[in-house]
This record gives sequence, C-alpha cells and structure tokens, in this order.
Amino acid sequence: MFAEITIELSQPIDSTTLDINLNQLFTTETSLVVPPELSAQALADLLIACTIVLQQQGGHPIFISGQAEPLNQPNSFCLSIPYFHAPSAIDALTWSVHALNSLISEPVMNWALLQEAYQTLLVKLKRVAAGSFTGVNAFHFFNAAYANNIPYLHLVDKIYQFGYGINSRWLNSSITDTTPALAVALAKDKLFCAQLLRATGFPIPLQSIATNVDTALQMAEKMGYPVVIKPIALDKGVGVAAGLLNADAVKRAFMEAAKNSQRIMVEKHIDGDDYRISVIDGVVERVTRRTVAHIIGDGISSVQQLLDKTNAEPRRNSGKQQTLLPIKITEETAFLLAEQDLSFAAIPKIGQFVRLARICNVAVGGEPSIVDLSLVHPDNLRLAIRVAHYLGLDVAGIDFLSPDISQAWHQVNCGICEVNAQPQISGNSDTVKGQRYSAILSKLLNNADGRIPITAIVGHQDTIEKIAGLLHKIMCQSGVMTGLTTSQGCWIGDEQVAWKNLGAFAGERLLLTDKTVETAIIPLTFKQILNGGTIFDVCDIAILMNTQLENISLNEPYSPAALANLNISVLQRARKAVILNADDINCMVQRQFLTHQEIVLVSTNATQTEVLAHIEKGGRAVWLDTRYNQTFICFYHQKIETMPLIINSDFSGADIVFTVASAWMLGIPLTTIYAFIYS
Repeated sequence: MFAEITIELSQPIDSTTLDINLNQLFTTETSLVVPPELSAQALADLLIACTIVLQQQGGHPIFISGQAEPLNQPNSFCLSIPYFHAPSAIDALTWSVHALNSLISEPVMNWALLQEAYQTLLVKLKRVAAGSFTGVNAFHFFNAAYANNIPYLHLVDKIYQFGYGINSRWLNSSITDTTPALAVALAKDKLFCAQLLRATGFPIPLQSIATNVDTALQMAEKMGYPVVIKPIALDKGVGVAAGLLNADAVKRAFMEAAKNSQRIMVEKHIDGDDYRISVIDGVVERVTRRTVAHIIGDGISSVQQLLDKTNAEPRRNSGKQQTLLPIKITEETAFLLAEQDLSFAAIPKIGQFVRLARICNVAVGGEPSIVDLSLVHPDNLRLAIRVAHYLGLDVAGIDFLSPDISQAWHQVNCGICEVNAQPQISGNSDTVKGQRYSAILSKLLNNADGRIPITAIVGHQDTIEKIAGLLHKIMCQSGVMTGLTTSQGCWIGDEQVAWKNLGAFAGERLLLTDKTVETAIIPLTFKQILNGGTIFDVCDIAILMNTQLENISLNEPYSPAALANLNISVLQRARKAVILNADDINCMVQRQFLTHQEIVLVSTNATQTEVLAHIEKGGRAVWLDTRYNQTFICFYHQKIETMPLIINSDFSGADIVFTVASAWMLGIPLTTIYAFIYS
C-alpha cells in the first residue's frame, strides 16, 4: 500500500518521552524504538513501524518492513506499507498518524482518548483476522512460508495459495486442495464417521444419537457410566463433556451442548490418556499427548489461588513467551470439583492432581506435549494411518484414547473417539510450531519453494509488450506452458484466456493462480508499479528497457530518485539475472544500485563501451553486430556465439535482441531460439 504524507517539524520533540508513551500505549510488548534525533525521515519511518505493529497486534500476518521515500516537496514522503487487509491497514495508518501527533503535542490530555481508540481498533483488526482464517493454522503457515521464502496469497474467504502456478497448493487451514470434500463432510459428522469405522472393525466406542434429555439418560444407563456428551458436527471441543458420572451431569452437559447444536450424541467414555496422532500423506507426522487443564496441590493454597497462579504464568499470557491458553472456568467446573470432593476454596493435598475441565482441548487450557514415536506401539501408528487412508484424508488428526500407548490397541481397552479433517497443528513452543508448519509446507510443495520462473519487463508499454509477446512465443514453442499478461488480454500457452486489459495486478494474479502455468511473463510500466504494485515478491529475470521518467508529469510529486527507486525495487527482486539496456544511460546509472552476481548488458551497437568493458570483466552480454551486410546476434558467456538476425517488419532489431537475451537467460537453447527467429 502506498500513501503520501507531509511532516511539519514546528517544535522540538522529546524523543525519550515519546518512546516511553508510545510503548505504553501499545499494551503488549513491541519492538518500537524512537530514535534520539527525530528528523522528518525518522518520523516517517516511525509512522510506518507503528502501522505495522498495530496490524501485527491485531493478528494480521505482516512479516516485512515498509519504506519511506522522499518526494519533491520538503518533508514529504511516499510511504510503502505492507498489509494483509487494505482497509485495516488504512485504519492502522490513520490511528498511527493521530497517535503520533497527539503524543508529540499533548500526551497527557489525549491519553485516555488514544487508549480508547486503540482498543476499539484492535478489536476491529482482530475481528478481520478471525474472519479471514480458521484457528491458528493459517497464521502459522504464513509465518512458515515467510521463513522458508515460499510465496503466498489470499484467494477467497479462508482459502490461501502457497507457491505459484503449476507448483502451487491451496489450503483452508489444514484442508488441502487434494482433500476430498466427501471425506471432510464425513469426518465432520462424528456419528456417521464413527458408524462407518466401527462397521469395518476399527476400535470405536459405543455411540448413539440423543434427540432429548430423556433419550440421553436412557442411552447413558444402557451404556453404563461414565459417558460423553458431544455435538455431532462441531469442532474444537465445543459442547463436549467427557467423564460424566451420573444423570445430573448428563442433564447439564446435554443442555449445554444443545446451545450449540440440535444433533447430540452419547458416547461410552474410555478411561485413558488423550492423544492426537497427526497423519499427513500416509505418514504419522507427530503424536501429541493432551493433558486436561489442571492444577497440582501444594497443601497450602486453595484451588482458586492455584488457578490464579497458573493462569498468571508467562506461558499462558499474551506475549512472546505464551505457548498455552489460560484455563477457562465454566459453570461445570464447580460440579467437576465437587466430584473430586473439592471446591474453589478447598486446599488440595500436596501433589494432588485437580482436574478443571471435562475435555483436554488446548482451547480450554489443556497442555500438549510431544510423544517420542519410538514409545508408541507400531500397531497404534498403523491404525491411525489406516483410518486416514480409509476415509481418504491426506491430512488428519486422529484422537486416540489409551491407558498405555506403548501397548497395541487390540490388547488394551482403548478407542478412537474422533477423526479431524481440519486439525489445528500447533505446538508447545514457537520453535516447534515453526518446525511443524515448515515441514508440512515442505512436504506439500515437494521440498521446494513452490515458485515458477517469472520474467518482469519494465519500460514503455509498447516496447515491453512487444518483447513480452515475442518471448511468450519462444517459450511456448519450447514446450513450456507460459503465461502472459498485456493490455490486450492474457494468454496461457497458445490459448487466450482474457480479451481485455485486466490491469497488471489482476493479470498477474490470473497467471500465478492458474495451476497449469509453468512460467510467467509480466510487463510493467512505472505507473502500474506505483498504482497497483506487484503480487510477486521475487522474479527470476528482471529487464529494464528504460527508466520511464518522461512518462510522469512534472506536476506530480515524485522526485527522480523516488521514481528510480521504484524501478530498482523490481530489479532487486530478480534472483537469477538482471538484463539492462546498455544503450540507455539512465538504465546504466541504476546498475550501481544492483548487487546481483549476474547482470546481462544488451545493446544494438557492437562497439558500445559499457558492453565491451563488461565482457572484459567476464560478464554476460548480448549485442547486434553487422558485418558484410549481414547482422548477427552475438552472445557472450565465457565465449562468443552468434546467429544471423532475421528482422520481421513488425519488430525492430532491438525488440529481437532483448527477447533472445531473455530466452537465453531462462535456459532456452540457442538452437531453439534460432529456430524461432528463422520461422
């Protein structure tokens, strides 16, 4: 997102006080640092930092920094701000401007209003985040993608794409683009899923649907206490109550479950530890033991005091050290304590385990711990794999109850209580979470980064679209399914798929989200970069035909330096090579800002001094050379190779030499390039 701002330094600013007030205003720990010397540039940078931190506190996946570029007017800047949701970023920027102005002018007078506005906006940002992805999976997948240089983008609703084109995968939380819809629907219906699995010999506890409280009580009496009450089609432990010992407990649990679902089931309770066995593509990725929310008596403190102390631990509070959620107290907690002959005021014995919830879910304060796979009986691992395979799930969380997981399932009283088609993967530390999500993404993307070769061509529209069109034809003739977007439409391979100008951003999106595209060619004018930005974070080849400064009105507030920086921002994303027009002095000036190992100079002049000097240093180059009334295209990389130039009336020698240079750097053999030119 781009924004223009002007900063007026009308009075001295106490940077120390501003630093203290700003960090107090953000209620959780931040990395904001106010520099000692507050110039206009420093304040612009601080404004961007505040906007990013606020989005991050709202749960938005922002992992990169922004940039403030000076404009022509004094103390005016063009702000480049990363965002997840554009309207939220605008709200965050607006609040940050107001906050900095208020803290600089009248911090004491404006403090209460600022805090109120901050809290209101934070709630709004969190609501947007909650509506954009399910559970914690998506955010951690974003984080893992960023850490592993994997591109991702939002498609629609809660569906996201990781990677580009033919190498991309789509995810909705942990549901993938290859997860069968039928399997997901079946797993979400706990009763039907259990009936199917039990009928085929899997260890499933007795279950029955209960239409009302009386039916639930009859089922409980028939099965024998303890029992479990659970909604049939809800996730995350909502409405589930396990270990119910009597009719009163069943009545309360049924009424609570009925608040969330009309379809409720009664299940025979299995005594044992609660395990989540995570299966991905037919392999057990992890086994996690989930311990119910609890406290341990010390013989001195009451249940309430121990609970308060436990919830005050850093690992259960928001901040960098948080790995667990606070223990959630409900009306049922008092009854559960009574079953243990305790109350909130009672003092448990030293070492006494006091259960505070009827389910082990992390959402209500449960504690996960990783189980070494070598301690799990192989038959139990095979059982989980069989269940996932039988239901057709590529990603599954198998909830398994067993008194001893080192014993085979067919030798002890154990059972599968649930199969999750969209499991929350999580972990008990940031490091573990990062490793788990990274491993899953790596597996989904075949141990690669999911990228496809992208060629970005920057310059005047007519010129760059001619080169893009020629390059597209060469790539298609080479057997590569190539996507192209121009002002005339979009092509995938030889097929035109759009017949109007979608705009660079929408056209780019069309190509990068199509799972048949093996490489993409994206021509970009300066105004397209400025107005819409780009989807791609890096490209393989970046070509600069000219600097386009003459396309911008002198009345517009962009300095030559700011315009050049936008061109450079595209060139610096090239991970394989940058191709520069050696005949354009402005292009060559920008060479000094590039640190690429591979810079290719292209010229229509065989005696171009920059090209000759570049070759002398061992650099790659492509140029035109006319000898004996014949023009040749010359390629230099350790040695000179040539091919005759055949000029079509629709294209100039410059068009062709840039096109073949691009194809050459994309790995197309010179014989294939020559065959195309000759044809």
